[in-house]
Amino acid sequence: MSHNNTKKSLVVITIIIACLILLHFTTKPPTDTALQDIRELNTGAEKTKQRLQLAVDVTEKGTNYIIGNSDLNERESRAVFFLCLEKSQKYDIPLDLLLNVIRVESNFNQVAVSHKGARGILQVMPKTAKGLCKELNLTYHKNKLFDMEFNMELGCYFLNQLYGRYGNWEEALSHYNSGKCQNLEYLKRIRGK
Repeated sequence: MSHNNTKKSLVVITIIIACLILLHFTTKPPTDTALQDIRELNTGAEKTKQRLQLAVDVTEKGTNYIIGNSDLNERESRAVFFLCLEKSQKYDIPLDLLLNVIRVESNFNQVAVSHKGARGILQVMPKTAKGLCKELNLTYHKNKLFDMEFNMELGCYFLNQLYGRYGNWEEALSHYNSGKCQNLEYLKRIRGK
């Protein structure tokens, strides 16, 4: 969301509050309850303003992170960021963790192919993808692994499963990457160390 859109949103919120105040005072005389209602509306507007600003800041930081770690432009980076945000919420994966996994796995390249055959932005192996598709009742085709949304759906579902199985992200990530819990170099790269 651009700075101008944020300003426009705040203006709209202010106008709505002013209309509610005017409506309130034209239908009833001002009472203590009415004044309290107005104070609550102002508090709500301030919270909404803060939430909008936080959303703008998080989106900007996430988009810039992707731009700095990929060949994607701003529009593409923003689209990837929002997809990451959606999947991280759906599968209860910390957003920063998901972004770091993608950075390490594919550098945000949705058509990446590893030397072992893993594909897409989250580097899902075709054999793993087949099993995940059965569980999710999705149609599998190995070329669909290059579809970013499909790949992230499978990869995030799998990460969530591994976390549920092992109870901590380090072990889940280690199994995601190699199936072994001894891949310390991979974990260091995820942590950015």
